[in-house]
Amino acid sequence: MFGLEPALQLTRTRDLRGELALGTGVLGAPRTRRQRTLLRWQVAISAGFFIVATMFVKYTIAEAQHDSGVDLERLGVAVLNLRAQQWDEARGRHTVDRVVEETRKDPAVEAVSVSTGMPLGLPAIRLTLSQPDSGIAGPADRYGAVGVAATPSLFRTIGVPILRGRGFDERDHAGAAPVAVISEFTARHVFGAGEAIGRPLVVQGTSRVTATVVGVARDTDVGYVFGEARPVVYLPLTQRYEPFLAIVARSTGDAALAVNALRGALRRADPDLAAEVTGTGRTVLTGAYVFLRAAGMSALGLGALTLALAMVGLFGIQSHIVAYRTREIGVRMSLGASPGQIQRMVLKDGYRPVVDGLAIGLFIGVIGRTIVRAYMELEVSVVDPWLFFVVPVPLIATAFCACYFPAHRAAGVDPNVALRHL
Repeated sequence: MFGLEPALQLTRTRDLRGELALGTGVLGAPRTRRQRTLLRWQVAISAGFFIVATMFVKYTIAEAQHDSGVDLERLGVAVLNLRAQQWDEARGRHTVDRVVEETRKDPAVEAVSVSTGMPLGLPAIRLTLSQPDSGIAGPADRYGAVGVAATPSLFRTIGVPILRGRGFDERDHAGAAPVAVISEFTARHVFGAGEAIGRPLVVQGTSRVTATVVGVARDTDVGYVFGEARPVVYLPLTQRYEPFLAIVARSTGDAALAVNALRGALRRADPDLAAEVTGTGRTVLTGAYVFLRAAGMSALGLGALTLALAMVGLFGIQSHIVAYRTREIGVRMSLGASPGQIQRMVLKDGYRPVVDGLAIGLFIGVIGRTIVRAYMELEVSVVDPWLFFVVPVPLIATAFCACYFPAHRAAGVDPNVALRHL
């Protein structure tokens, strides 16, 4: 858009003889007001886009240093797709039990569990929670949650302690009353300051059940890669059947031992089983952020490119405007203006669209970051003080160079020569 306006000027019918006589060149007298308006918006859009792009990079860095709440060391993870096998529930459960049994036989394995949505990056169950006495009157009474169906050994395997109450055990079999373990955040979010243990909780997914809360576990980032904290509820895998499962093994030593144990167990249980050993817990966590990291770096690269193009355009337009005003500068000097006054005049006129554009760009950037933060639920600040230094400084420095050096040359124009060509 910003490069189209000069091109359109070239396509218009011009009085080249008159323009050449005036020495204004092929482009003719520049529409300085229009050029400065375009420059102002080029700076604004470039600065705003760059500011929004930095949001993704900052979030990726913050998440890499964030404690997920899961002990990822010494973990190996395998993913099973029982739906692809077209098995019934009985055969699917039997096969999973065999894989777990074969994994436990490996002396390098300390603990093994089966679950959904564990650890980060693997599919989780989307649920809606409510209290029976709320009557589910409206959205304010319901809470979107991440559901994890798991075997009793999950909490020990992933290193998530039960803070109050108990985890799952042999009492929670298929025919028993539904139970649930919830995270600390869920307890605060749903039950407030009251005690959650023993309270009924309506869990709405593909079916609706009322489960009794039997335990509260430490908060984790299970089931979601980015966004604000969400309620997490753990359900016994014995009380529901899930075709997409993760088998997580903790080794007594290096995580590679757990990975090898899972590969061997899957091969011995069923060579044709649709399963994939995704790697160690750390690699699974890293893979969960690949898309976000790639998107962040791409956005930052585009933002930096637009900022660089704005600097190039800024230098070109400002230099052209100053060059066009050479005769005007000569006339002013012949009327008594000093070189210093000329330079100050040029710098003032050159800085105005840049400063205006930066102010608009910073505003656009803050609004854009607010919208992106709300839409993607990113836990990053909307305003970063360092951006008020990183973005304006190169543009202001470019504007100074673009105005100062042409103005310095123009200040050396002989006033008599300038007056002779009027």
